[in-house]
Amino acid sequence: MSLLSHILEDVGIKQPDGRPLYALPLTPPRQTELTKTLRQHLIRYPTRSHTAALFVLWASDHIRSHFRGGTLKWAFVFDGLGLSETQDLGREMVEKGLRWWQRAVRKSENQTNLYLYTLMAEGGLPQSLLVEDGLYGRVVKGLLAEMESHGPIMPDDVGMKIAARYAAYLPRTFQESEDICRLLKDLGTAIIALRARVPGNIPAEQIDVWLDQHYVNWAIDLPLRLSPAIADSLIRPALRTLRNAQSPIAPVARRMLIHDTHTHQWHPFVRLNEEGIMAAEFLPATAANLRMRFLVSSSAMAETIIYNATPIPEGWELRCLNHAPCTLALDLDMPLILSGFADGRLVGEVEVVSALPLPDENPGLWHRAPATLMDRQAAALIPLDDRATTHAPTVWLLTDAKSQPVAGHGVTLGTAEQAPHGRLWPLSGKGDVTLGRYHWRITTGAPENLPETRLLPQGRLLPRWRVAGSREQIFWGMPTFYGQNGTQAFRSLSAHDINHRPARTLMAHIAQWVENGTELARLRYVALPAGVTLTLHEDGDTVKFHADGLAGGLSLRLAAGGCEAHGQTQPGRTLNLALSVTGQPPGMLTLHLGAPATGQKLELMAPWPTRSGIILAPDNTRLDHDTPVAVEALRGWMAIAPPVGRCKIQLRTAHQCIDLRMEGQTPLTVYIPLIRSMLAYGGPDSDVRLSLVTDGMESRRLEVRRYHRQSRIQADGTLYLGIPRNEHVTDGNAFAQLATKGAVDLHATNINRPGQAVRHQLTAQGAIDLAALLPPEANGLWLVQATLDGQVQRAAIWSPKSAPIPPTTRDQRIETYITWWEKLTASDTLENRAVWREQWSIIQAAMEGGDAGMLDQVQALAAVPQALIRLVLEVPTGQLLHALSLDTAAPIFWPVLPVQAFIEAVGTHYTSLVRHYGRVCDSEAEIATTAQNALARRIDEILVLHPELASHFAAALVQAGLIVGLSPFLLMKIMVPPREARLITLAQQAARRLDWVPDGIPRIEPDMRPVGFSGFNTHIQKIINAPMVAAEMAAQPQPPHIARKRLLTLANLRLVDLGYFDEALPVALAIVLNKANS
Repeated sequence: MSLLSHILEDVGIKQPDGRPLYALPLTPPRQTELTKTLRQHLIRYPTRSHTAALFVLWASDHIRSHFRGGTLKWAFVFDGLGLSETQDLGREMVEKGLRWWQRAVRKSENQTNLYLYTLMAEGGLPQSLLVEDGLYGRVVKGLLAEMESHGPIMPDDVGMKIAARYAAYLPRTFQESEDICRLLKDLGTAIIALRARVPGNIPAEQIDVWLDQHYVNWAIDLPLRLSPAIADSLIRPALRTLRNAQSPIAPVARRMLIHDTHTHQWHPFVRLNEEGIMAAEFLPATAANLRMRFLVSSSAMAETIIYNATPIPEGWELRCLNHAPCTLALDLDMPLILSGFADGRLVGEVEVVSALPLPDENPGLWHRAPATLMDRQAAALIPLDDRATTHAPTVWLLTDAKSQPVAGHGVTLGTAEQAPHGRLWPLSGKGDVTLGRYHWRITTGAPENLPETRLLPQGRLLPRWRVAGSREQIFWGMPTFYGQNGTQAFRSLSAHDINHRPARTLMAHIAQWVENGTELARLRYVALPAGVTLTLHEDGDTVKFHADGLAGGLSLRLAAGGCEAHGQTQPGRTLNLALSVTGQPPGMLTLHLGAPATGQKLELMAPWPTRSGIILAPDNTRLDHDTPVAVEALRGWMAIAPPVGRCKIQLRTAHQCIDLRMEGQTPLTVYIPLIRSMLAYGGPDSDVRLSLVTDGMESRRLEVRRYHRQSRIQADGTLYLGIPRNEHVTDGNAFAQLATKGAVDLHATNINRPGQAVRHQLTAQGAIDLAALLPPEANGLWLVQATLDGQVQRAAIWSPKSAPIPPTTRDQRIETYITWWEKLTASDTLENRAVWREQWSIIQAAMEGGDAGMLDQVQALAAVPQALIRLVLEVPTGQLLHALSLDTAAPIFWPVLPVQAFIEAVGTHYTSLVRHYGRVCDSEAEIATTAQNALARRIDEILVLHPELASHFAAALVQAGLIVGLSPFLLMKIMVPPREARLITLAQQAARRLDWVPDGIPRIEPDMRPVGFSGFNTHIQKIINAPMVAAEMAAQPQPPHIARKRLLTLANLRLVDLGYFDEALPVALAIVLNKANS
């Protein structure tokens, strides 16, 4: 009997029945026999169909067993047989062999035969990929959720886009393979089809069991050779995933129109929520699991708004570090962009609120915003899709200034109100409304609102160029569009779902998401064809510009520094322009494009293409001399790296110099948290010198301090601002000669009377009389914080009393507060809970004034860690994030706070909670349970923001005897096993991720080093060591003078790879504590 007959007999058939080749069992002995027989047949019977049948069976299994990723080539196949590559023979064998097995060669969408892909598909997903650790959690789970969100019929192009995105989570060698993307798509489609076979009343965890019982050969539908190990680790968990289970994706921002009761006009805003979800689809797959910071970068008028981003399965959970919820003025045709940074490097930019076409291009409907979104009872509207159904009594139609809608039967048209770029018309009732070619059928007063719909673009961006004025991103080719219905997951929309039409601006387009003939959402975007290139390079004092791929007949004007260069495009030819400037080259240049035939125009901007990096001020001028700035004034400053060369941001203090790699264009606000930490370690008058170093050449420096200039208060309460920061200030100075002129924002906090604070905004023409601004009964010490023309001034202390303030040094005052904090922490009385809240109100008031680090009691907290922990346990939930940010105001590094301090703080806090709930609960058991639950909730809230503290809190809860009764969810977070193998695995994963480490960070070594924890290169070893060093410091505190030297080093090492440090520290601390207790 022939080998093929034996193989058929193994599955109980006599002839091929069309099943995929991976469904044919091949034991190791059978694989060896197959290889030997095929080699013989290729020599003796090379043209027989039986030989071809053996060839495709062997080749498909060879690819499955041995392919390690990359581009699959014929050479890989023939090398497995010890033969030279013969593509023609390979193609012939595939066609003949598959025909024998009653299988077909797979084709591309344009009907090209895919020979190698067919062999890979017939063998199934490669073994080296299937055994990859975490494949299910990283790839398959998200792939299924997103594919299922498209419903039972999903276009092939959408499936390929989804699969390509999740393929980027695979090992690098598999990421660029289109064949792997196809197999992933096929796998997702097959699993979804299998799940669809199961009745809806079958629980998710029983789906695979039901299939085993009712559809025995279900595995044959999967594009892989199924082994028991792969079935248990990958396929069965995928089948048991909750069908259509998706977490809500809450928007981080939304567009609004807000009514001004004074002018009776409507104005455009966006509202930024305190928290939200950034969907994984909008950032590169390489960003998965990165902890990031997102900056609002679309509005130069806004204060710096920063979101902390924590990885979750759906993407990232965003929590605002400051100022949210808030509203920002933003015109309708401008998008709101969040820029994501990890380790100081730009990961990606995301439009979270898209630009809308103006009403003269596309009128649109609006309706009343939910009450939860309205501030101070102001009337606010949010967009309404063309289904035009709302629970509100009125629908509003935004038109241009001249148009008037026509209301049909059943609809009442009210009086128009002034609105951005036109008028808003109130409409109520049920019926038809028309405006030219537009038609709506509105319904007001409906039982409920329909879910909101959103449309967002994402795609490849034109490097270095932005739309002038708005700084809107420019897509390079057609973007992908994602639609969201309510809080469901975003889904990639197919070309069939999107209608396109040109907008008024050159290269701008209006995209409309249409389903069943109804527009659900629309946006405006700017995109250049994928074949267009706009390049700049510097040649002495001249910049040379080259444009390729633009349509003919466009007029171009390149301008910078008052000079211009002109040209016109011709089809198929490169347009070259040269622009020369005199003197110092400007920071930015502009490109004006015009289409004379249509009158359309577009204005772009890009940084001057210097061969060395440049730092740009908010007005786009170059930094050409060392400049003092306050840390918060870094808003608007930009560092720009050249296209080639090694570029880094250098942060230098008196004791340390840190270099951080930088690429592209980076707003300096991304470094504010790190700089504030460095300033916190250096004292109130320290500075950080920031510069850009390109290939060893350093730029001019920004001298960053907590403040821009000094202030001085005389004994009579006369306040002077704007004193140069290095001038020695005494009572003998001629203050009359110092003019305090400009816009002043003054914030004063009474340190001795918690809750008493005042704020004044005024225009000063000279010295300011503080006594006239403070309350008449003002007594005690006042912390006075101010800005002058937006520039932060050094805080000062003043007392309205006639008696002078006793002379003390800051160190003396801090020591006094240290003693006071120690006494407060040791007490668990009910009365002391009120004292904690009072102290927090003072600290919070100083934060609102600009810098809590100017308070002596905040500096003292760094020396009393149990008080610091107790404070974050006591503050109201809505202010927890601000309390945890004290590490940017004082030399605090949460990971190294002593475990003993956590034990003391948790113990006394729990006792105070028991006393508190003893007043309202009926029994001791209820008191204990309620207090434990309250403590557990707060710890869980802290761990969301600081997951690295899991083992710290575990030790404290164990010591307090509070482990029993905790929720399983919290126990999973905090009870980290002391497994050295896990720590080593995390270290190895981090080492594979790291391709660059900041220069200038000192070497740091732990006392205890698990086997396998060393052997990395010198630079990476520092990062690997950091969690173990931090664990040892937390377990056994070091003398303050030694600890402080290490704190900034550890803080900087943590920033290099937040994910590694925060995951490794609980394991390291568990190991250290376990060893100490053994």
